[in-house]
Amino acid sequence: MSMKQISSVTTINPKATASKTSTLPTVAGVAGLKVCQRDKALARLEQAASPIEVTTRVIDSVSTLIPSVEKIHDHDFNVVGFKITDADPDKLQQAYNQVLTSMVPLPTTNIEQRIAMLATLIVLPNTLTAKMMTTKTKALAVELSEYPADIVIYAFKEVTKTATFWPSFAEFYKHMSPIYRTRKLLCDKLHKCIVNGR
Repeated sequence: MSMKQISSVTTINPKATASKTSTLPTVAGVAGLKVCQRDKALARLEQAASPIEVTTRVIDSVSTLIPSVEKIHDHDFNVVGFKITDADPDKLQQAYNQVLTSMVPLPTTNIEQRIAMLATLIVLPNTLTAKMMTTKTKALAVELSEYPADIVIYAFKEVTKTATFWPSFAEFYKHMSPIYRTRKLLCDKLHKCIVNGR
């Protein structure tokens, strides 16, 4: 397979915004984050050293607000859920908002720029047209925009180390899933407690 020369200029539509599918895990009746809170959370997540540390800090923060929160582990010591036996409704909402700050995704334009940078480091097939590359970039960006910013950034670093050819979403997912799962489980449990009025 021969390498295909690509332009070193990457253009992004300046009017592009975050994906409409990039939503925080909120349901009607449960307050989420304000725009300014999302922006601050995104800035913190982009600077995070490790998504595992972010997850640990979030769990610690929730435990401070709700001392009864407990991790549920499987036989391999993987977190498979959370148990909350008693909590004040206001503390539940505060804890939920704290977890939401760790769930803010990268804007799709930012992800597309990262994909463009990755494309300069991998072998592109001769058959890959500019239109096909744009389509692949947008499709991958939409999928990645469903995950927290720090986890996506981490996945890009890991994929960059190992990818030789255009990576599939699965190559990112294997790095994101274990970290994301814990946050999602905690977020879902807090949301359920709020909805049930516990």
